[in-house]
Amino acid sequence: PQISTPLSPQSAAAQPPSPPPIAPFPLDRATAVGDVRFGGDASSPPASTAASAAAASGLGPSPTLPSLESWSNFGSVRARAAVRAGRWAFEVVLGSAGIAQVGWATARAAARFTNEEGVGDAPDSYAFDGRRVRKWAGESAPYGEAWAPGDTITCCLDVAARSVSFYRNGRALGVAFAGIRTAPRSGGPPASPGPLDYHPAVSLSYGERVEVSLGGAAPLCAAALAAGFQPIEAPPVGREAAAWLVGCLARLAEVGCGGKGEA
Repeated sequence: PQISTPLSPQSAAAQPPSPPPIAPFPLDRATAVGDVRFGGDASSPPASTAASAAAASGLGPSPTLPSLESWSNFGSVRARAAVRAGRWAFEVVLGSAGIAQVGWATARAAARFTNEEGVGDAPDSYAFDGRRVRKWAGESAPYGEAWAPGDTITCCLDVAARSVSFYRNGRALGVAFAGIRTAPRSGGPPASPGPLDYHPAVSLSYGERVEVSLGGAAPLCAAALAAGFQPIEAPPVGREAAAWLVGCLARLAEVGCGGKGEA
């Protein structure tokens, strides 16, 4: 199962495309399948007692990043933005370590999510599940390594290379999917004649919690940046830029000094 939220489309360009603008709260409540509780959104209901306790322990959703908690068998959501060209990444921080599927999905794939199936279960959606240590794209196969509460999972999409890959705490897990579909099949519906738009998406089993970062003030995994991936939300400018750069350096030091990147 998986959850997803739409991102704004990006056109191809000779130079690396700049990140598309997104709404202040990037997760689209209207796309949620099942009972998914949103944190960090003023219009959301209060967090559950369990989520509040987890946050106090340092493992659960924080007030600084949008967060999700599933109260359904398998709740899913996608981002407001979507990408169709370039190399992009977003991250989830695990508040728990149960069954979840995180990755990328088209809007058509997300429309097929149910309380039993999510990201990676529908065509044109791709996901990693560190609880079962498998990758999902209709069918599943062994991939990656087991995750733990507090882990940061970086989900990367390279449209030109037609591949999806993941990082765990800054360490590359390798290409999970190659040859993904980036254009509609010939003879497809006329409503989608151009390149396919992929949205960050997340699916969570009951009681699972994650935070979601599209970039912005939260620095992206240094290894993914070095590999040429960009955060979907542009880094801050002005007075906030200095704090953002310090965060980037801290993430880079973690990887270079054998911190979380060696976990």
